[in-house]
Amino acid sequence: MCTMTWNIEQGSYHVFFNRDEFKTRSKAIPPKQYSVDGMQVIMPLDPDGGGTWFAVNHFGCTFALLNYYQGNLPKGDLVSRGSIVKHCVGFSAFCEVYRYLQSANLHHFAPFSFVCFMPEGQKGWSVRLFQWDGVALSIYTPRPPISSCAFDIEQVIEARKLAFEQMIRALPEGVNTSLDFAQLHQSHHAHAPTLSYCLHRHDSETVSFTQLTVDHLAIHLSYCDGPPCQTTMSERVSMMRSMPPEHHLDRAV
Repeated sequence: MCTMTWNIEQGSYHVFFNRDEFKTRSKAIPPKQYSVDGMQVIMPLDPDGGGTWFAVNHFGCTFALLNYYQGNLPKGDLVSRGSIVKHCVGFSAFCEVYRYLQSANLHHFAPFSFVCFMPEGQKGWSVRLFQWDGVALSIYTPRPPISSCAFDIEQVIEARKLAFEQMIRALPEGVNTSLDFAQLHQSHHAHAPTLSYCLHRHDSETVSFTQLTVDHLAIHLSYCDGPPCQTTMSERVSMMRSMPPEHHLDRAV
């Protein structure tokens, strides 16, 4: 139950992420800067699973994970999907992510959509979606939005896609669009609240909103610890960006 959008511009990119959870789930630890095996990483933490759903490293590589409810749930004990993000935070090339997922026993994980942003050349960016459906791993070049939902999946995805397309059509050319994207993630469907970007149900709701900007110099992450329609940004974390090794810049899959 999450929704993610993004906008890749010349020399920078922006990511927007609504995390939807059941109201019984523990409150997340807001994002901070951590040192992981010598890599500087900004990420929130999930106290229940011990992992995270969103992280960015000092190379400006971003990793975001959503549930994939359309998949087939493997049998047996399952490992928290949030551990996948924490394992990959040191990577700076798609091939590293792919190699890890190929070698991992994914049958220990529930289905997921894993979205990664990596540098392409000196100032460009690319995005890939690694999707595990419980049977096979697939790779796509995705387009926003990406949504996950445990109920009325097709209807929810279609409604959020339509809202995104309407926003894009209304945007003037050459104008910074981050505010428009953020407002979309605060929005409510006029007639069906469960189709909204900002979700409110009796048992679940949007519990946080993450906004990220990465350019060739710096990384800026803002975090709203609550429904974005009701809560202001409470956490802001920034760090300078480092260039990844030259041989990593074009290692795509």
